[in-house]
Amino acid sequence: MDILLLIVGFAFIAAAVVKPIAADDSLIDIRELTDGGPPPDGIPSIDNPIFLKNDKVEEWLSNRDPVIVLRGKREVKAYPLQILIWHEIVNDFLDGRAVAVTYSVMSNSVVAMDRHILGNDLEFGTTGKLFKGTSVYYDRQTGSYWLHYSGLCIRGEMAAAKMELLPVLVTSFREYRKSYPKGEVLSRYTGHRRKYGRNPYVRYGRPDERPLLFLGELDNRILPKEKIVGVSHDLGKIAYPYSLFGGDYRRVIHDELWGLEVVVFYSRGTNSPLDAASISFSRDIGSAAVFCPYLEGKRLHFYAGEEGFKDRETESNWSMLGKCLTGRLEGKELEIIKHHDTFWFAWSTLFPETKIYSEELVQILS
Repeated sequence: MDILLLIVGFAFIAAAVVKPIAADDSLIDIRELTDGGPPPDGIPSIDNPIFLKNDKVEEWLSNRDPVIVLRGKREVKAYPLQILIWHEIVNDFLDGRAVAVTYSVMSNSVVAMDRHILGNDLEFGTTGKLFKGTSVYYDRQTGSYWLHYSGLCIRGEMAAAKMELLPVLVTSFREYRKSYPKGEVLSRYTGHRRKYGRNPYVRYGRPDERPLLFLGELDNRILPKEKIVGVSHDLGKIAYPYSLFGGDYRRVIHDELWGLEVVVFYSRGTNSPLDAASISFSRDIGSAAVFCPYLEGKRLHFYAGEEGFKDRETESNWSMLGKCLTGRLEGKELEIIKHHDTFWFAWSTLFPETKIYSEELVQILS
């Protein structure tokens, strides 16, 4: 495999071997879990996160650095992937609500979950195991195993419980700062010494190469590690590949999924965390997000503008994060449609029936 993995302080990846886990009682065949190398908590979670204001992180966080954005009613927070790539999990609170913000490196996917389950605030750690190419976590209260993609508990005392997935966005620090100038950012004060800003998985983001530690068959409709935006609906699943956007700097897609109207925003200006050794100087892959195009009961029609996105009804200016920055609707926010921004191989393995967006599908799904 033509890939160089630079793991600093984590020799487990360089020497990792895919090893099936022994069978056990669980909601899945436990032999489908593979050992990624590190022991439980070998990749340490962040359990006491410290946040700083936007202007206090500019020294080490570049405009194109990718960040996870979690919006609450009173708070909004950003979690840089240059930190999450070394930790995978942040046990945090948003608006007083216990949340887990997670990043599965092998599938390049972000999921946020409500970790208040059955009256308890669970605290999560890494198991070092994978299920169909995505991370598996455990809670420190019961030792139960939980899936990254769905928040489902698959093994242990909490088996069959499911955490609520929260709407989450991935975009550049520039877009976050533009939308939320007074927002907070997870700091490097994690209690651990890591080379934050460095990518320990150099060139893993190449779309055409086979993913590491993955034993399943690949769906060849799209390159295995092409980024896609996956949307799950009761009646089906759909993927919007990043290749749709071609050379466009910005693009808008209006779509209707089995009666559900959505709008997809795409913009260049966000770096891949998994290509170059320095994330700040990595490949610009852009970012995409899915929103409901209705605001206060009124349908808006969006198009790509010079500085962001505009709605035709009021010509207001909107950011990549679905916030109106100037115009008649200033300060308003679009509702986020829950979606996964992830590698194709992981999404298609878990949801093989997924349809891939194309202009021809518009009539079929509407």
